[in-house]
Amino acid sequence: MIEAASPRTLHMAVLIGLICLASGMAAMFAPADAPEAIEELERSPAFGLSAAFLAILFGAFVIHFHRSWGDSLAILVSVVGWVAFIEGLVLLGLPHLYVRIARPVMRHARAWGLFALVLGAFLIAGGLTARHPHT
Repeated sequence: MIEAASPRTLHMAVLIGLICLASGMAAMFAPADAPEAIEELERSPAFGLSAAFLAILFGAFVIHFHRSWGDSLAILVSVVGWVAFIEGLVLLGLPHLYVRIARPVMRHARAWGLFALVLGAFLIAGGLTARHPHT
């Protein structure tokens, strides 16, 4: 059983895990949509701006409300928050670079979907089964 330093870590792990499961299922069951979404980022500045702000908002939420790096689950939650925040900044400030990087990556949508499913399952399991050391 994992020990987590903070109940907040447990709650955020489950939340992020659910998001990973949803995006992983989308990539597994509709892999052709991922490259199309990247193309849409290039065609629609409004879509890119919206996606960037959502990633920044999500990342900033995690960064601000989860300041724990004390255990493996907390580190994973914090890293996900920072990655989302930085990804949003890149998409906002350098959208052409983002598309150039994302295009070849999204050709392997099923592999990324599997990664997201495994990560989501790990986060949910950790968030639901880990115990707070003071309880």
